[in-house]
Amino acid sequence: MRDRQSNNSPSKKPMHTLQNTKETSSKKIRSYEASLSNLPVKRTMLNWGISVNIEEDKREEKKILAIIDRIAEEKFLGIKVSVCGTLQRHNWWLFINSLDEKEIKEIFDDLPSQINEEQLALFLANKFRKLAEKREEDWIKNWQKTLHRKIKHFSSSDITRWDDWLNHSSYAEYRKQVNTRYKNNPEFKKGIEDTIEKFLMKRHAKAIASVAEKIKQHIPTLKDIDFIELAKHASRNYLLEECAIFAPIWAKEKKYLSFAYRDKKMTPAFAESLKYFLTDEEQKSFCWIPINVRGKKKEAPSLAPSNQCITSHSKLSIFSPSLSRRSQSLTNLPQIPFAEEKENKKTSDNELVMEACCLIFNASPRALYKAIAILKQDESNKNAAADATSKNPLCRSTVF
Repeated sequence: MRDRQSNNSPSKKPMHTLQNTKETSSKKIRSYEASLSNLPVKRTMLNWGISVNIEEDKREEKKILAIIDRIAEEKFLGIKVSVCGTLQRHNWWLFINSLDEKEIKEIFDDLPSQINEEQLALFLANKFRKLAEKREEDWIKNWQKTLHRKIKHFSSSDITRWDDWLNHSSYAEYRKQVNTRYKNNPEFKKGIEDTIEKFLMKRHAKAIASVAEKIKQHIPTLKDIDFIELAKHASRNYLLEECAIFAPIWAKEKKYLSFAYRDKKMTPAFAESLKYFLTDEEQKSFCWIPINVRGKKKEAPSLAPSNQCITSHSKLSIFSPSLSRRSQSLTNLPQIPFAEEKENKKTSDNELVMEACCLIFNASPRALYKAIAILKQDESNKNAAADATSKNPLCRSTVF
């Protein structure tokens, strides 16, 4: 759910070629690690729900790979990957945000003259079905081989598309039940509306307002439409469709009782659908497994441990208080070994100073030469430093 611009060409990209990836940022992309919480003692069938993004940048790809690596470590009875691609067709503002003026006009070309927010939500969902389906197929094509390679006993049949569930023999009946319960049960309705408030109004309100201005500018006939209300209708359709599959088909019929998703907590809508469709015993067996993805901290250079390393900054302060303060501010410093050091030889102050320099400047010989200039410019220190550095194989190329 996430744009681009060409430098020279004024031509616009046709709608059916909507870009799948952003341009790579000039900043270095971090690596990521995923964690799973609330894991059940008994490993049952795991169902991993994927909400396919409208566009997937390099960072998102790294996050997905981290999730796959983490899930592969767990010994579940089996792993199913449910790609919720065409479900995203309801999120019209995310699609329109990626379109230009010509493409927006094409979308609304056959718009009925009289239409309200509820009808327009269904109109837009139908318009964006093909784009959502294409994005879903792209995701499966991009990740299928990785899933096969990383997850033991994984097969193509373990990947499902959202339309597989919409075409399920029981879906129509479950959808009727969900619609009826929404109308007649205050608690279920509250669960749906609370989820809309939480995930739509808090996360997407600004994006919806921005896209609304864009639409009104190009499609004047929609100037009286309440776009927040339109988004609520679309989200309601999204959730009712999801609830008719999540609890009754996945959890009850298919026995996918371990469900992994990138939300810390189960949504109120999901919780209410579980209460309705599952027995008390089935609810006890159900396990919501939040997936948390975070960036890895940059690791310090990996160097062999030293028997003699800086353990006190007091000796360093003899030569340069400023250098001592700098070394104190660093943590997890790599440890530099000194070559040909006799077992019981006591390391001199100057050797400690030189080792500190190596630590501060990541053992770069060129940077080490600059570090020496920081030391007080007395000749004895300089000679001792050169002597100590000559014993360090990492620094022998330094010229003093």
